[in-house]
Amino acid sequence: MYVPKKLLFTICAIATIAIFLPRISEAATLYLSSEKKNVAIGEFLTVSVRVDTDESSVNAAQATITFDPSVVSVESFDKTGSIFSFWVEEPVISPESGIIRFVGGTPKGVSGDSLLILGLKLKATGTGTLKLSIGDAVVTASDGKGTNVLSATQGVQISVGGGFAIPPPPDTLTAEIPTAVVRSPTPAKGLPAKPNVRVPLYPDQSKWYSGTGEAIALWEMPGDVIQAAVEITKNPNTDPSKVEPELLTGKTLGTLTEGLHYVHVQFRNNLGWGQIAHYRISIDRTAPEAFEVKMDELATDNPSPLISYSAEDSLSGIMGASFFLDGKYLTTSTSSPFKLPPVPPGKHTLLVRVTDFAENSIEDDINFETLPIPTPTIHFITEGISEGEPIFVSGRSFPESEIYFTLYGKWDEIAFDGSTKSDGLGNWEITIDHILSTGNYFFTITARDARGAQSFPLEPIIIKIKPKTIVSLGFLELGWFEIFVLVVLIILAIGGSAGWYYRKEGRRRSAYETVASRDIDKFAVLISKDLDELVNLEERHDESQKMRADFLIKKMQDTLTKMKKYIGEELRKVR
Repeated sequence: MYVPKKLLFTICAIATIAIFLPRISEAATLYLSSEKKNVAIGEFLTVSVRVDTDESSVNAAQATITFDPSVVSVESFDKTGSIFSFWVEEPVISPESGIIRFVGGTPKGVSGDSLLILGLKLKATGTGTLKLSIGDAVVTASDGKGTNVLSATQGVQISVGGGFAIPPPPDTLTAEIPTAVVRSPTPAKGLPAKPNVRVPLYPDQSKWYSGTGEAIALWEMPGDVIQAAVEITKNPNTDPSKVEPELLTGKTLGTLTEGLHYVHVQFRNNLGWGQIAHYRISIDRTAPEAFEVKMDELATDNPSPLISYSAEDSLSGIMGASFFLDGKYLTTSTSSPFKLPPVPPGKHTLLVRVTDFAENSIEDDINFETLPIPTPTIHFITEGISEGEPIFVSGRSFPESEIYFTLYGKWDEIAFDGSTKSDGLGNWEITIDHILSTGNYFFTITARDARGAQSFPLEPIIIKIKPKTIVSLGFLELGWFEIFVLVVLIILAIGGSAGWYYRKEGRRRSAYETVASRDIDKFAVLISKDLDELVNLEERHDESQKMRADFLIKKMQDTLTKMKKYIGEELRKVR
C-alpha cells in the first residue's frame, strides 16, 4: 500500500510526540511533609514520606533523602501505617553524610492521595534552614511491567533554632487566614447567633478526605460579639471551654491526623453565650485492607461468571469496586458477588480495585479463560456474483444462536454488517442485497448464544464481485469494459480491412484516403461520443441509467451497420 511521504512524516511525528509526552493520568508525586515549619533547638519534629498516585495504582517505591546533619539529627524511623508491607531494602540512615535510603513495596496495588510510606523522627541540633530533598526516586505501577510513574518530587524546608521564617508555597499565598477584629462592640439585642464555621481545606462535612495540610477554620464575626471559645476534639458534642485570647475571624488547626475531628465554636456578647457550632472533619489516609478476588471456575464457557471479593476499611468504609478487563475499564459495582458483563472468548486478566469513601484504594487481580462456543461453518455461497446481484450464504452453527456477518471491502472498510438466527437444528442463512461495486471482498462470521457466549470468528472468506453483464453471447459475457474494447477492435478491423483492400488492388491513393480517413473518422466520432457517455454510466445502477445504457448500445450497433454499408458502397465506386 502506498503511503504519501507527507502523511508518513506526520504519523511519525505524532508517534514521537506521544512517546515523549508525560502521561498525566499516570503521574505520581513523592513528597515530604512536616507538621511544623519552625522548631527550636532541642525540639523534636516528625517528617512524613508520602505519595500521591493520581489515577495510577502503585506497588513499590524507592528514594534517597538528603538533609543537613549540622542542623538536625535523625533519631529513628517509623513504618507504622505504611502502605508497604515488605522492604526490599530497610530504611538506612547515614547520619554523618546526611542520607536516608529505602526500597519498599506491597503485593497489592494501592492508589490515593497522601499515602504514608515512612515516618522520620528528627531532632533540631543547630540553627539555620533545614532542607530535606528527594533524589534517585522511583515509583512503580502495579501493571506487571514495573513502569515508573513518578512525575515529580517535593522536599520540605523548616526553620530551625530561631532562624528566619520560611515563606509559604506560592499556591497558598492567597489562602484565607484569620484576622484580628479591632472595634467597639455594638449593643446586643439578644444572645449571639450560632457561628457559621467553614474549613476551606475540608469544605464538606459529610465527605471523607485523604488530603493533608494545614487546616484553618474561619467564621464571620458579628458586631456585638466580645469573646469566642474554640476547641477541636474527637467528641461531636463538646462545649468549648477555651476562650481565645483575642478576637479573630478564625483559628489555625494545624495538620490533623486520621479519624474524625470536630471543631466547636461559640460566641459571647454582653448578654451571654450563644449556640455552639460543631463542624465535622473526616480524614482517612489509609487504603482498605488487602483482599482476594475469587471465581468459581477459572476456565468456563460462561461469558458472565460470578466474581466475589470481601474488602474492609476501618475508617471511612468501602465505597465500591471498579473492574478492569485486560487493562481497560469495564464497570463499577458496590456489591459482591458481582456478575461480569459478557466477556469474549480467550484468556483474560480481571483487576478489581476497591476504593474507600476517602478515595484510597487497593486492588487484586485474577487470570481466567472464557471458552468459545463452536465456530459457524459455511455450506453454500453464491458463485459468479456480478455487481448489483444479491449474495446468499448459508451454513450451520450452535442451535438458536445469533449469527453475526461482517463484509469488508477496500481498506478493510465495512461494506455490510448484519445478523440472523439459527434454527433449532443450527441451520442459518443470510442474504446480502446491498449493491456492491466490482472488486474483492472478504467476510467473517461469529456466533453468540442466549447467554452471550461467543465463538471465535470464522477464517476470512474472499468474495469477488465482477462487472455487470451487459451482453451475453452464449458462454461469453460482456460488461462495460469488454464492450468498449470490442467496439474499438471492430473499428480498427474495418479500417484495416479497407486499407488492405486498396493497397492490394492498387487503387488510387485519394480514394483510399477518402474511405480510410474521412469516412472512418466520421463514424468513429459518432461511436466515440456514445462510448464516453456509456463509460460515465459504469458506476450507476438505477433503472433509468440502465435504460440509457441499453439505448446507447443499440445506437452504436446501428452506427456500425451504417458504417459497414457506407464503406461497401464507397469501395464499389472506386473499383
